[in-house]
Amino acid sequence: MKIIQVCPRYYPDIGGVETHVKEISERLAERGFEVEVVCTDPSGKHPKEELINGVEVKRFRSFAPKDAYFIAPQIYFYLKKVKCDVIHAHNYRALPMLFAALAAKRNNEVKFVITTHLGFSKVGKVPYYIYNPVFGNMIFKSSDKIVVVSPAELDEISQIKKYNSKVIWIPNGIDFPKYEGISQDAAKNKGTFNLLYVGRLEKQKGIDIAIRIIYMLRNYPVHLNIVGTGPYRENLEKLASKLDINEFVSFKGRIEEEELIKLYNKSHIFLLLSEYEAHSMALTEAIGFGVVPIVSNVGGNPYIVDNGKTGFLVDYPANEEYVASLIIKLFEDKSLLMRIGENAKNEALSKYDISRTVNEYIKIYTENSN
Repeated sequence: MKIIQVCPRYYPDIGGVETHVKEISERLAERGFEVEVVCTDPSGKHPKEELINGVEVKRFRSFAPKDAYFIAPQIYFYLKKVKCDVIHAHNYRALPMLFAALAAKRNNEVKFVITTHLGFSKVGKVPYYIYNPVFGNMIFKSSDKIVVVSPAELDEISQIKKYNSKVIWIPNGIDFPKYEGISQDAAKNKGTFNLLYVGRLEKQKGIDIAIRIIYMLRNYPVHLNIVGTGPYRENLEKLASKLDINEFVSFKGRIEEEELIKLYNKSHIFLLLSEYEAHSMALTEAIGFGVVPIVSNVGGNPYIVDNGKTGFLVDYPANEEYVASLIIKLFEDKSLLMRIGENAKNEALSKYDISRTVNEYIKIYTENSN
């Protein structure tokens, strides 16, 4: 069986969707499926074709204003003629899913699956007042199965509810075996109290709020590590310099997995104060390490974090003084920090194993197929 995964970008680009597609694609390949990833490369820096861990990757140049849309009609023409059994498109807010839907409509023998991965809209909601009822409706109608990564996504696009019989909830999964043997001793560390953000550097992610909170905590031994790339980095660096807290904030950029694991392991608190999240991969990874999350009470976050038990939910935009007080409380009460971190880790282990996610996708791909 040949499965084509369609997404806006792919490794070595980083982000929640990129990570998710890479994780499931490589595991599908390990289980004997022929897997191809079709994506775009706005930068033009990556190879047009390459084999990564058993997965064939094909990249097409795209026009991506504001790091959005990923306009690449070449994807449609390629998918229209390629032979495969399943086309699985990811990220509703990017046009490669639309191109995949148009191509799938031309071949009734191809099973068409979508995973929405809504996230926040980088271009606001106005364009989707037209896109949702026209193109969105066509995508949902063409699909054989609609996967949402959180029930919260059903409230974001009303058109999905018309196709409720096709909808299935499959949370994003993470690779827990990577964490085996890693000491969860960050809470016992008597030195620096480490805070962490991992993800795209976008205005809507609330990273500026996190930096201002660090300014409020500058008399404590705190440090904020910011991992990721994106268009808002320069603004954030200027803010840290303006507040004269460069010694308390590190911009790590894109880092290798081994270094990221080390950061998760030594971190005490994970901050995600964003405008919207469907199901954050970074949040799921963080709680897998027992890092205590403080996240905005939006989208799929409350489905992952049980307030006061496995982390803390705060309003968006966050009240900086309140979040600062939470951090101080956890800094001063290590037993509370350790208890909530352990609860978070156990919750992640019980719900978000990547193997479970892959098994659910395989069921979709193979049901009623020859």
